[in-house]
Order: sequence, then structure tokens, then C-alpha cells
Amino acid sequence: MMTRMKGKNGVPILAQMLCICFAAVCIVSIGIPFYLLPLFEQELYASKKEEIRTLVQTAHSIVNVYYQRSVSGELSEKRAKELALERVGSMRYAKSGYFWVNDLTPVMLMHPIEQGLNGKPLKDYRDAAGDLIFDQFAAICRNEGEGFVPYRWPEPGSPLSVKKLSFVKSFQPWGWVIGTGVYDTEVRRAIDHLHLRLVIGTAAIILLLAVASFWIAHHITLPLRHLAQFAGGIGEDLTCAAPVEGSRETRELATALNGTIERLSTTLVSRDRLDAAFSFTRTILDAIPMGILIFNAADKTIVDVNEWLVRDWGEPKERIVGGKCHHYYWGCEEVCQDCPVDHCLLTGKTVIEEVGRIGSDGKERFFQAVVAPVQSCHGVVTQVVHVSQDITARKEIETALAEKNRELAQALESLASMQSCVIQTEKLASIGQIAAGVAHEINNPVGFVKSNISAIDRYLSKLVGYIGMLEESHQLREEVARRRRELKIDYVLNDIPEIITESLGGIERIEGIVRNLKSFSRLDSSQMAEADLNACLDTTISIIWNEIKYKAELVKQYGELPQVTCFAQQMNQVFMNLLVNAAHAIETAGTITVTTWADATQVHVSVADTGSGIPPEICDRIFEPFFTTKPAGKGTGLGLSISYDIVKKHGGEITVRSVPGKGTEFVVSVPLRAPLAEAPETPEDTLPVGVAV
Repeated sequence: MMTRMKGKNGVPILAQMLCICFAAVCIVSIGIPFYLLPLFEQELYASKKEEIRTLVQTAHSIVNVYYQRSVSGELSEKRAKELALERVGSMRYAKSGYFWVNDLTPVMLMHPIEQGLNGKPLKDYRDAAGDLIFDQFAAICRNEGEGFVPYRWPEPGSPLSVKKLSFVKSFQPWGWVIGTGVYDTEVRRAIDHLHLRLVIGTAAIILLLAVASFWIAHHITLPLRHLAQFAGGIGEDLTCAAPVEGSRETRELATALNGTIERLSTTLVSRDRLDAAFSFTRTILDAIPMGILIFNAADKTIVDVNEWLVRDWGEPKERIVGGKCHHYYWGCEEVCQDCPVDHCLLTGKTVIEEVGRIGSDGKERFFQAVVAPVQSCHGVVTQVVHVSQDITARKEIETALAEKNRELAQALESLASMQSCVIQTEKLASIGQIAAGVAHEINNPVGFVKSNISAIDRYLSKLVGYIGMLEESHQLREEVARRRRELKIDYVLNDIPEIITESLGGIERIEGIVRNLKSFSRLDSSQMAEADLNACLDTTISIIWNEIKYKAELVKQYGELPQVTCFAQQMNQVFMNLLVNAAHAIETAGTITVTTWADATQVHVSVADTGSGIPPEICDRIFEPFFTTKPAGKGTGLGLSISYDIVKKHGGEITVRSVPGKGTEFVVSVPLRAPLAEAPETPEDTLPVGVAV
């Protein structure tokens, strides 16, 4: 039975195969001359054009190398041109490919084949078709820089002119035209060779198809029948496999059928896995403690909601789906004016916003909403995913935190005020320390002013009596002259101007001391101002002079200083602390040297003494608050600490170098423009002198 079926079905299969072979022969016979060969010819011409363009670009680059060598001075221009022509003229490609170079006039500069043209003007040179080809080369290079030119030219070794396509490119620095080309005969030979190969290949294919047709007709029937029987049982059992036997086609068919069965089985398994993954993802979404909604982009109705939000709203999911979110979020019927879903649909991008409103329960609630569009395969937004989180508690915490920050700011302001008070307390203590010295300084001029005024009083009494005698009688002239000599009226008259001048000087000295003391004790203004640190030093020295003059010789070595933007009174306090400490460090006669100098960015003030020095073990602690080496009652321990803070606040630094037994030097360095903009807000007032005594 199987044999009869094979014989019965063999003829149609063979007939079909022969028809296929005949059709293939016809298609190939027609396609080769009318489609393939023109297509190959077109592609070959395009390939040749790109090839000669690339070759000319290469030659152009080589010429440019020699040009750059001439520009750099390595070669003279003449030598560079000679070497460039020699190099390009020696270049060959394929079997007969070469390059030529002419200028824009045009004159042939180098032709490796037609050397008789070298050095000749070619403006009137015509090819076999009568075209002025070299004039065309020059025109294209002048106008376009490069281009293709068709013309006729003899092949190397042949006197006959044939079609040729050349590519020329201008080398502008030297006014050269560099070119090469491809002959039409080269392309035709390649096409003919390809045609021959196609004909031979086609004949061989036809022969093989004829033989294969008979073989396939004989061997394909049985495997196909087996495959047909197997295909009928696929629906019942997906674990079976088709027998891979017979011809290549039937084997491929069996393999493809087995692949289809495997993919179908995998698809069924993947569907089960997809269902499991969907269930797993749904479980995660329902467990996330955030509200997740999916809206229809057309009418903004809810199409899905996670279980967490269902529990939060206390409504069944079936009722929520198809509703509007504002009804469940805020308990209102009107659409929110600042709805993030509208913003997402308007922009087509993910939107992150904070939304706050008063709900139906009268309480204000805040939500952070993340809204993202869901696009179809055509890029159309079909749905919107809305993820919300209740941030009402966080907002309350932020409000409380803002209140705490405000309280901290107030506390910081209070601390700043306290710091200002500490600085002023130290200043009061410093003023108290120097009050006795200032009193002594004032007492001296007051003493001699008082003495001078007493003398003036006596002098005036004598003058009054003398003048009274003059008024009694002209007969007393001799007595008046005698009394004038006894009362030393002439001496009194001469001495009074000197006494008055000396008294005025003392008064001016008192005024200067008081003025400097008031300047020192005055609080800084809220804004920095330019100040002369040399003048600040002189003011401070005049205030504390009584602390220095009995113990040390003061040496001033002032340099020329630019104006410094600073708080002058604070800098006075720094200088006073350093100078007083220097005086206290000297037990007997010593020297205090004050030196100032400036560089490009800073001003430096050095206060050096020949006192006892600072022990190394405490040198690192001298700037600590309340640290002092002075006996109880003679130091607050704040002087150097406050000085350090003041200098740091001005963007500067204070350094110390000390050798025990030889002395100490403090160097204060501050920038010309301090980074501070304002001082602590304190009233501009004058501290009462001597309060800290």
C-alpha cells in the first residue's frame, strides 16, 4: 500500500520540481542580462568612483605633508614641490593606475605616462572628442575645489582613446590640480568576466537542479508521509518529537516542527510563569503602604486600585473602580484645580507634586503624588499610574522642625549677644587694669596746671595792687617804680604767657588721653571700615603707656601700611592685650618692639618682648578661654582667647614664637579685605571707664 501511494504521488512532485527548474532557468536567463549585469555595472562604477576619490585624497595628503615641511622651514618651497611631484609620480595602484599634476593655468607639472606633456601649457589641449579637458580640470578646481570629469584618453600601451572618468582635487596653497582616473574598458572587462562566471555558474546550477529534482522526487515522499502522520498526533501529546530523516528539506521541516512543538510547550510554561509573576507582582503592589491607582487617560476614571488603598478608603474595590479619585481623597465632587493627573496628561511626562487640601472631616491632609503616563506601542498615552503617600505627619514634623530652627536661631542670636558681652567684659577688665595708669597720666598735667593757675592768681593780686597805686596819684611814680621792682612786675608779665601756654598744653594732653580712652572703650559699629593699623597702635600705646614706661623701652618699627578694612576698636583690644602681656612678662628693665609691615594680601603686626618667655608645655594652651599664668586677681584668662577670636573673625591668624628666658613674639596677620561684613548688632555707646576696677 505504501508503494502504491509513493508511485501515485511521485509524478506530481517530479513535475513540480521540473517546473521549478524551468522557471528558475528562465528567471536567471532573463535576470542576468537585464537586471544583474546593469546592477553590477552600476555598483562597480560607484565603487571605482569612490576608489579614485580616496586615492586622490591620499595623494593630496602627501602633497600637504611636503607643503607643511616647507612652511616650517624644513624644506624650501621649490625643494618641497620637487619631492612632492616625485613622490606622487611614483605612486601606482591596480595594474596601470597613476596620478598626474597640473596647475590652474593649466600647465602640466607631472605626468608619469605622457611625459612629453610635462612643462607644456594645456589650455587648448583637446581629447579625442574635442573637449578641452585640462581647462575643465582647472575650472572645476577653481569653482568647486574637486570633482569628476568624463573624457577620452588612451590607455597606457595603447594609442586608441577610450572613455575615462577622472577625479581631480585642488591643492590651493600651490595652485595644483591632482588627479587620477579609471578607464571604461577596465569596468567592461570586469563586467564581461563577471558575465562569463554567471553563465557558467547558471549552467552548473541548472544541471544540479535537474539531478536534484529526480533525487528529491524519489526520496521526499516517505519522510513527508511520516511527518503528516506525526502532525496529526501533536494535539494529543506535546512531549513527542518528529523523526528527523529523509532529505535536507524534510529534515529541516521535521526540525522546524520540533522547534514549533518546543516553543508551544515553552509558551504554555511561560504563560504559567507569567500568571505566577503577575500574581507575585500584584501581591507586592497590594502590600506596599502607598496608594496606587490606574486611571483611564480618556475620562480619568479609576480602572484599578491596590488593596492598601482599598483598606485605607474603606470602600469595596468594585465600587472604587469606575469612580473619581477626588471623591475618595477629599470627599468632594468637584475636580481638583491643581490635579497632578491633568499635569501629567498635559506634559506627557512623569509628575511629582505635593497636594494638600482640607478633607470632608475638616482636617488638612497632605499627599505626595507621583504620576506617570503609560503609552501604547504607538506612543499614545492610554493610562496613568498614580502613586500617592500620605505625608501629613511629615509635614507636621517639618513645621515643628521649622519652629525649632527658629528657636535655635534665636538662641544663636542670644549666644552672639553673650559673646559680645564677654568681649566687652574683657574690655572693661582691661580698662580697669589701665585705669590707675591713666589716672597717673592725667594727674601729672593736672598738677602743674593747678600750680600754674595758683601762680597766675598771685601774679594777678600783685598786678591789681600795683594798678591801684597808679590810680592814687601821679606823685607816687617813684614809689610805684620801687614797688614794681619789689613785686617783680616785669618778671610776672613775662612769665604769665609761658604759664598759660604750659597750662594749655597740659589741658590738651588731658584731652588726648581722654579722647584715646573713649576711642578705645567705644563699641565697634556694625560695619567694617578702613583703618590705619599704625594709628590704632599709637592710640593703644598712649592708653597703656603707664603700664610700659616704668618697665620697658618701647621701640617702634612701623612700615608703610595700606588701609585695612576691619573693626578698628576690636583690633585696638588685640594690640592692648598683646602689649600689656608683654609689659607684664618683663620683671625689670627690658625692651618691647612693635613692628609692622605689609605684603600683597596681608598686613602684619609683631609685638616682641625680652621677658621671661612661655614654657613649651603650655604654649599650646595660651589661647584657651580662662587659661592664665598670672596670679589670682591679675588676669581673667580671656585676653588672648578673645584676641584669637577677633583675628580669626577678620580672616587672619595670630602666631606665637617664644624662647623661655629670652622673650616672646606675637605676630598678627590680617587680610587687607576681611571676609566679615558686619559686627554683632550692639548699640554704639561708650563704656564707662573704670567700671571693672
